[in-house]
Amino acid sequence: MRSTILVTFFLILTTFPAYADTVTVPNVFSNGAVADANAVNANFSALASESNENDARIAAIENVRTPISSVPFTISASGSYYLTGNLKDLTNGEGITITASDVTLDLMGFTLTGTGTAHYGIEITGINTSIANGTIRAFGQAGIYGSNNGSRATAIRAIGNGTLGTDYRYTGIRLSGKDTYIERCLTVDNGGYGIIAGTNATVTNNITRSNGNTGLSVGAGTLVLNNTVVSNANDGIYVSSGALVANNTVMSNGQWGIYITGSSTIVKSNTVRDNNTSLSFLLWKVTSGQRQRRFLHSSL
Repeated sequence: MRSTILVTFFLILTTFPAYADTVTVPNVFSNGAVADANAVNANFSALASESNENDARIAAIENVRTPISSVPFTISASGSYYLTGNLKDLTNGEGITITASDVTLDLMGFTLTGTGTAHYGIEITGINTSIANGTIRAFGQAGIYGSNNGSRATAIRAIGNGTLGTDYRYTGIRLSGKDTYIERCLTVDNGGYGIIAGTNATVTNNITRSNGNTGLSVGAGTLVLNNTVVSNANDGIYVSSGALVANNTVMSNGQWGIYITGSSTIVKSNTVRDNNTSLSFLLWKVTSGQRQRRFLHSSL
């Protein structure tokens, strides 16, 4: 009976591949057959050997990434970096400065905290930088600031930054270069803007709420899709020319719901209401020379 159970258990194990490769076992048994102990042990040895090799592969992958266990910290070489825990910057400078290009920084769900007077949580001067998966709070200027091209912020919570002012410098996430990508981020209670993106950017599936100025401001040619922009002190969405603003919820902002400054912008399928309640039907700012704007199917 014990031999039969062992054989059945082994057959189940051998139907699944290992982490990075398929296990090849030396012996195969028929279901219900009595197994030779030496043959079973040989098969389990093969499984153990493959498991050890997988551990080595995983360790090699982890060794490629560089840990960050204290701040301030400067990333001056391309590669992958990660936080090892919650970190607090007690200086008046930047928490993390990224001077290299082609950098990936994973906050690993941890929080980078400033003192309220430190400049930036993360300052980017390189190109093609990706920052993801964590919280940045209580920095005096911006939670994340970068002016170069190709930066990306994903699943970042920028909360209570910009404590030193209310203009564009005091922002939750400010990626003002070209071809930036901001997705699934939360910007709340920042002193100035919630999110600022440059030209040809993609800003999608974010929530920006209760910031001290405009909720979301983007440059020309930007896609603004599926965002929730609520209860910001100034405009909800501020957009330049040639943009697509679609499927956003823009509510209860202190000035205009959607403010467009250029031509050829398409606004469609948004929910826009309760912005600047004394002018409830003037949800888009209209100035001269903007005849190419199109407004399609937005709900008032």
